[in-house]
Amino acid sequence: MEPLSLDSHSLHRQGKAKMRDFIRQIAPSRWSSWDWCQEAFSPINAWLKKHPNVIRKGSYISHTLGKEVWKLRLPKNYGGKYIVYKFYDFSREDLLKRLGFSAGYFDVANGAFLQGIGIQIPDVLACGELRQFGFVKSAYVITEYIEDTYDGSLLTPAGAFIDKSRIRMGFGLKVMEQFAILHSSGIYYNHFHSHSVLIPKSCDEDNPTLIWSDVANCKFRSGFHAHKYIPRDLVHFFVELRYDTEQIHTLCEHYLKFNTHSNFNVSSLWKKMLAIKH
Repeated sequence: MEPLSLDSHSLHRQGKAKMRDFIRQIAPSRWSSWDWCQEAFSPINAWLKKHPNVIRKGSYISHTLGKEVWKLRLPKNYGGKYIVYKFYDFSREDLLKRLGFSAGYFDVANGAFLQGIGIQIPDVLACGELRQFGFVKSAYVITEYIEDTYDGSLLTPAGAFIDKSRIRMGFGLKVMEQFAILHSSGIYYNHFHSHSVLIPKSCDEDNPTLIWSDVANCKFRSGFHAHKYIPRDLVHFFVELRYDTEQIHTLCEHYLKFNTHSNFNVSSLWKKMLAIKH
């Protein structure tokens, strides 16, 4: 992909407009439980609420502290398609943390922003929060399941594709391009996880399509903080993928071709990355 002339203010406005429209649709509340779903998905969402045990008959995609992600197949009378069900449990969180919106809310709200700036995410089918006396107890997000993809963890040293140098480098270059778009619009990934990025199996290995499936941790920061958050995002990515020094240098150059608003050059960016503890 050729470098774009990224208009930072325009990107931010596009993302925020998409985000505001989506938040109006879901109408979240800080004080009481709320639910939202696409109109066509409403009967299925109601069925899932009546039969919660069905969710745990699916297959685990991931399980971390306070969060479970399941893949499950709907009954034939509901289309028989696969969906992804994310469940967030906040029962062990401090009460003060439970007063604000949940990670489930930020996953879908940030996802709307990313869609507004041209980053692909799975389609959100339903979401909601369960609250008691204003404190969030749990949350859920249901998205489409995207067939014929694999996640980026297969490209890490522990993954099955560690020897596929071409797709590893193509993946790195594409992540740099999309990081540049994110950062230019004022949002930072805030701790990269390769398993949160999906790659179509039939993609162009030199220029793969990426689908970002978990963006709850993304943070909005002003340009004043760019010197801090840009190196952090890049370091987390480079550490997880374990590129060599020459590859990292190439990837940094590629990033800076796209993000011309950072005031970094490769040398100054390199120094900032070396100073980050990970």
